[in-house]
Formats: sequence, C-alpha cells, structure tokens
Amino acid sequence: MIRRPMLAYALALIGLIAVATGWDVYGSYRAQQDLVHRQMATLANAASVGIEGSVRAIDGLLQDAAKSIDLDHWPNPQAVSYIQARLGGFPEIQDLIIVGPDGRTVSEIINARSTTAQVLDVSDREYFLHQRDHWADQSLHIAAPVVSRALGRHVIPLSRPLPGRNGAFGGLVAAGINPVYFEKVLGGFAMQQDASASLLRRDGMFLARFPDEIQYRGLSAADSPIFRQHLPSASAGVVEVPDIVTGRQRVIAYRAMANYPLVAISTLPVPIALQEWRQQMAQGVVTILVLAGVVLFLTFVVERRTDSLRNLAEIIQSSDDAIIGMTLAGRITSWNGGASRLFGYAAAEAIGQSVTMLGPKERPGEAQDVLSRIANGPPVELYDTQRRTKDGRLIDVSVSISPILDGRGKIIGASKIVRDITRRKRAEDEIRHLAAVLERRVEERTAELVAANQEMESFTYAVSHDLRAPLRAMTGFSQALIEDCGSTLDDNSKVYLDQIVIASRHMGALIDGLLLLSRCSRGDLQRENIDLSGMATWMQRELHQAHPDRKVTWTIEDGLSAWGDPRMIEIVMRNLMGNAMKYTARTEDAQVRIFSERDGATVRICVADNGAGFNPDHAEKLFRPFQRLHRQDEFPGLGIGLATVRRIVSRHGGAIEATSAPGKGATFCFSLPVGTEEDMGMGQS
Repeated sequence: MIRRPMLAYALALIGLIAVATGWDVYGSYRAQQDLVHRQMATLANAASVGIEGSVRAIDGLLQDAAKSIDLDHWPNPQAVSYIQARLGGFPEIQDLIIVGPDGRTVSEIINARSTTAQVLDVSDREYFLHQRDHWADQSLHIAAPVVSRALGRHVIPLSRPLPGRNGAFGGLVAAGINPVYFEKVLGGFAMQQDASASLLRRDGMFLARFPDEIQYRGLSAADSPIFRQHLPSASAGVVEVPDIVTGRQRVIAYRAMANYPLVAISTLPVPIALQEWRQQMAQGVVTILVLAGVVLFLTFVVERRTDSLRNLAEIIQSSDDAIIGMTLAGRITSWNGGASRLFGYAAAEAIGQSVTMLGPKERPGEAQDVLSRIANGPPVELYDTQRRTKDGRLIDVSVSISPILDGRGKIIGASKIVRDITRRKRAEDEIRHLAAVLERRVEERTAELVAANQEMESFTYAVSHDLRAPLRAMTGFSQALIEDCGSTLDDNSKVYLDQIVIASRHMGALIDGLLLLSRCSRGDLQRENIDLSGMATWMQRELHQAHPDRKVTWTIEDGLSAWGDPRMIEIVMRNLMGNAMKYTARTEDAQVRIFSERDGATVRICVADNGAGFNPDHAEKLFRPFQRLHRQDEFPGLGIGLATVRRIVSRHGGAIEATSAPGKGATFCFSLPVGTEEDMGMGQS
C-alpha cells in the first residue's frame, strides 16, 4: 500500500502535468476559436460587399427605368427597348413589370429577350402595399420571396415607386430576382464542410441561403438572438448561438449592409469549428491518463524497490520540459536534463543558485512573488512569461508551479515545470499576421471592385442621360417642326429634317450598341450547359417572322451544346444568324448552315452562308467597333455587333475567326468549352 506522503507527491505531480497540458490545450482552444471567428467574419464581410454591389446595380437599373416610364404615354416602344437592352446585362433578373396605382400591371412584362402582353393583379403583394403606403420615401424595397404570377416560380421582388399626378403615388416598377443567383453568390463564401451563408432582410426574413435554401425559404430569424440582441447594438459581429431550424450550436458571423436593409450571415457548426482542437484535447487527455498511470505505478514501485527511484529520476531527466525543484527562498535544489537543454546551464552550475538568474532583468521580483503565493496557500500557479538563457537570449515559456510538502504536509519548496512555447507563439503571431494580410487584401480588392463599378456606372449614366438628352431634343424638335410647319417648308427643307431624324435615331442605335458592348465586359458569367440547337431553332423562327417575304433554307445540326452564359451566347448567335440573314438578301437561293466541330474539351460552332461575302484580307477589321466592309446603302448596320461577339467569346476563354471570299458567302466559327460534370455541379464562373 502506498503511504500518504508519497501518494500526495504523486498526485501533485499528476496535477502539475494535467494543469500544464490543460493550459496548453486551453490556449490552443482560444487560438482556434479566434481564428474561426476571424475567418467567418471575413467571409460575412466579403459576402456583404459582393451582394451589396449586385443590389446597387439592380437599384440603379430600377431608378433609370423609373425615369424613363411615363404611364400617361405608355407603352413607349423606345423606353421598352431601352429597358430590355439594359436587362441584357442582368442575368439575375427574371422579368420586369410596371404596375399602375390600382395594382395592375401596365402593358408588357419585360425580360431581356422578349416582352409579354399580360395583365396581372398584384395589389395584394407585399411590395405593392409597401410602396403604396410609403411611396414618399422614394426608396428601394426588397420583398420576401414569392411565386411569380407571370413565371410560376420563386422570385425576390425589388421595387421602386413611380411619381404620379400632383405628387401622388403613381405605381411602381419591380424586378423579379432569381433566388438561385444569390444562392450561387453565397455558395462561393461557404467553403468549409457544413458551412453555410445566408442573405436576410433587416427584419429577419430569409431571402436566400446556401445550402438548404428551400428548407429556410419563408422563415424568419427575427426572434433569434442575432436580430433580437446583437444587431440592434452592432452592425457586424461574431456570436455562437443555436440555428433556428436545427437547433445546433453554430458560430455565426453577421454583417448588416450600410445602404440597404440586408444582412449577410456566414455560419459554421461549433463541432466542426473546434474539430481540430477536440482532437488535440483528446490527445491531451490520453497523455494525462498515460502519465498519471506511469506516475502512480512508479510511486507504488518506489515503496518496495528503492532502486526504482532512479528510473523515475531518469524519466524526469529525459523530459523535454525543464523540471526544476527549489526552496521557498528560491534556491534551486534540482535541475533536470530538459532544464539544461532549455537554459544552457549544467546541473552543477544551476543547483544552489537563485532561480532569479533565469528571470528577465525587467521583472526581477517575479519568481519570488510566485513562490510567496505558493507558500501562502494556492497549490498551483500557471502562467506564460519569458526566461533568460545562459547566452542571454529571452525565450517564451509556459510555467506551472506546484508546492512540495514534507511528511507532515508542510510546504517546504516548489516544483516548477517550464515548457518552451516559442513555436506556439510564433504560430499565433503567424496566424494573426495571415489574418491581417487576408483582411487587408479583401479590403483592397473590395475597394478596387467598388471603384471600378462606380466608374462604369458613371459612364453608363453619362451615356444613358447626357448623350440621349440632346438626341431626344433633336428628334423631337425636328418632328415637331415637320408637324407644325410642314406645310410652309419646301421639299428640300423637309428632306433635311427627315435626315436629321434618321441621323438622330442612328446615333441612338450606336449608343445602345456601345452600352451592350460595355455590358459584355462586366459582371460574372453564369455558366450552364446550353442547347445551341434549340436556341438556333427558335431564333430562326423569329427571323422568319421578321422577314416573311424572304426564302432562306436553314440547316441546323442536332445536338449542338456548349458550356457558357446563356444570355451572352444568345447575343453571339443572334448577331451571327442576323448577319447571315442580312448578307444573303441579294442571293436568290439563300442558304444558312449551323454546324459544329469538336476538338477535345472545346467545341467550335460555325454559322455559314452563301451571301455577299467579303475580302479575306480585311477579315480582322470586322471585329473592331465601327469597322464595316460594305457600304451602308448595300447592307445597313452599325459595325458593333461582331465586336460584341468577339468580346463575349473572349470572356468565355474562346476565339472567333471568319473565312470568306467576295460573292461566295462567309463562315464565322467561335470556340467554347464543353461542360464537364464538375462544371455542372458548380454552375458559375
């Protein structure tokens, strides 16, 4: 049986080891927790900035649309065409509706490809009731997801009011946003296992979430601690609270947007966040249990075999940690091999010396203060500090101290375990440095993106307003002069006025082309597998309806497909098929063929005709803005379409080329990647 004093020594040593290991595990826990909190906060900030930029762009579109809408003179074909052209740059917008003050849609439902004459009653919708009751605010309203009565699928309505007569409510213009767009954006920020990202309104209503969007659709987090306790006092933060659906504890970072009533949230289950730390803790527990067993076993053996004491001394001597015994006065009484390796002093140099020789000069009384506290009661003192080696270097260490008792239980000294934590401190500094670098880079890239978007928005505004205003004035006054004074003008004057109107309209078309060319260089590509055969077939029907007097033989290969942004590739196909239709106008037996050539992971789509053709020496000019190889009286055009085609194809990572000869037709071929299963799973560039 082990005697009580020896058992006390064993338990003290086990406690010392447990405290040292526990302190190390606790430090790792705090470091892991801080790292996860910073990562989630950074992701929430990035998601907030990205989505706020998208909402700002859509808000700008709605403001421009509202300015171009006059319900007293609606529908206005020019305004509808302008809005439809603008929608081409917003693939996330499903459709756009214009609603009168009575809650009914006015004329067409507009999307980027077409308009649909359909009257809907939306007077019971949240966004209509809100704008009707708060129209004086003149602000963007973001409604909860609803099933569109025009499309039959979920959309997120964004709306702005229209001015009415005598300053009254005049209706609204609303854009239906595909929730999948926001889900894909959020999916880019939920990069860890079981992580999620959500977009909510400021009142707690879920708008989009990745993953499990359908499970959360229509739910409100208004009663959750984030919206009830944290958001009212801070616009951003990181907390650990239960999930509103599963009830699982999660690390949740939130960031409220400054200009819109939206909140971006990134979450990670606490068990996942602390998985690495739990493994380390388990290892620490196993280590403590093993060491406890070893100490108890050795203590039991010491009672029966005196020579076993040397084995225990060897264990202490070979420990990587410095284990030092000392009196309450601070004189060193024992010095193991770990202490020699850590501090550089041999045992003969250290034993008998004051323990203050290891302390920094800046804290001369630290060691004696700790010993005084040990002597007066507290059994263990654990702290991080610095110690000086024989060669004068300062090293970071973790120190734990336990009292040494005599046979009567009186404290006669102390045992100190000193662990070198230089590597841990270096790792913590590296983590802090990397986190700071990451945050700075995110801020820099965000600032660059915001500046670029603002500059492009300013350019678009100038083109849309500053250039269109004088054109409208020229056209309007010329038409007014023809209508009011036509009977007093001679034939030459009427011809001159007609030419002014024609030139103004041509200039307006050039502006639309430049805007389309500009939009093709901006925004994310929403890639998916495209049925090019189906796309070409319905475009061919549209061309036939637009030119019923033309007889053209179309040959469209079955099974054409590629990986790309459907709305962008639609612009490419519409330009190439429209050009084939145009340049075969003077060919008796007009023929157009659409076919493909497969080359590994790339597919070449070709549009060939037997029309007017061109000189192949000047083929490169075709893809430059405003460069044309035919006179306007032969084949009218703006000279922007093929430049837009090249820009879209280049953004997809492909190329376009043209082959022809005068009078022998032309062939335009562009290359696109073929979608893989991995691409189809991601669904976004």
